[in-house]
Amino acid sequence: MGNGQNIIDKILSDARAEAAKIEEAAMAEAEAIISAAQAKAEKEAIKAEEAGKDDAEKAASKEISSAQMKAKQMILAAKQQCIEETVAAAKAQLNGLEGAEYKVVILSMLTGAK
Repeated sequence: MGNGQNIIDKILSDARAEAAKIEEAAMAEAEAIISAAQAKAEKEAIKAEEAGKDDAEKAASKEISSAQMKAKQMILAAKQQCIEETVAAAKAQLNGLEGAEYKVVILSMLTGAK
C-alpha cells in the first residue's frame, strides 16, 4: 500500500504543479488583456478629449463668426438709419424753402449733378 500511496502522491503533486502552471499562465494572460484594455481605454480617452477640443473650437469659431456677422449687420443698419435720417432732413429743408430760395437750391443741385 505504501507504493500505491507514493503513486497517488506523485499524481497529486504533478496535478498541483500543472494546476499552478495553468494558473500562472492564466494570470499572465489576464494581466496582458487588462494591460491592453487599459492602453486602448487611454487611447480612446485621448481621442475623445481631442474630439471634444475640436468640437469646442469649432463651436467657438462658429459663435465668433456669428457675432461678427451680427456686428456687421448692426453697423449696416445704423448706416442705413443715418442715410434715411439725412434724406428725411434734406427733404424737410427743401419743403421748408420759399419760392426764390427753392429755385436757387434746385438750380445749384442740378448744376452740381452734371
